[in-house]
Order: sequence, then C-alpha cells, then structure tokens
Amino acid sequence: MDSKALGLLGLDAAAIALMTAVRYDLLSLWWLPTTVLGLAGALLLAALWPRRFDLGPDTRRFYETMGASSRLDAGRQMLTELLVAVDGNDVRLPPKVKLFKSGFALLVIGLLGSLTVALST
Repeated sequence: MDSKALGLLGLDAAAIALMTAVRYDLLSLWWLPTTVLGLAGALLLAALWPRRFDLGPDTRRFYETMGASSRLDAGRQMLTELLVAVDGNDVRLPPKVKLFKSGFALLVIGLLGSLTVALST
C-alpha cells in the first residue's frame, strides 16, 4: 500500500505544480482545488508515515529457546508467536488504510475540481 500512496503522492505533487504554474490563466478560484490537492497530499504523507509493526519472533532467541524441542513443539510455538504478531498488526493497520482512502478520495475530488476550473476558463 505504501507504493500506491507514494505514486498517488507524486501525481498529487504534479497536479499542484501544474495548477500553480498556470494560475494566471485560470479563474480566480484556482486555489480551491489546489488546497484540496494539498490536503490530499498531507493525508497521503500521513499514510506513508513509518509505523512499528511486529515482525514475529526473534529467530535467534527462538532457536536458543526451542532448539532442543521436538519439531512439533517448535512449530506450535512458532505459529503461536506469529499469530500474536498478526493480531497486533491488525490493530495498527486500519488507521493507515483509512488515511490512504481519505487521501485518495480528496485527490479525486481535487483533480475533478482542477478539471472544472481549467475547462471553465
């Protein structure tokens, strides 16, 4: 999802640059869709902000602890620790997805507004 947000952020920056470059040729409301595009960029940047995710058990510590165990016990313990990590990450992911979706929606609204301002000139 980060690569999608980064691509959309590039599109957003290009649209803001274009609107700013041709502002004298557009209606006086050019700043309105440009502001919406700026807000979309802020939300997409917030979606890209690094978060700390649980990567699962530390392999060295796991090997030192479970190295003498049977394969079945080690497999069960590994699965248990991975499921704990997945559950913890499921709590951290929804805000990131919500920011991305909100940023994308504002980007579409800003682009449609830019198109409206550009065509009404």
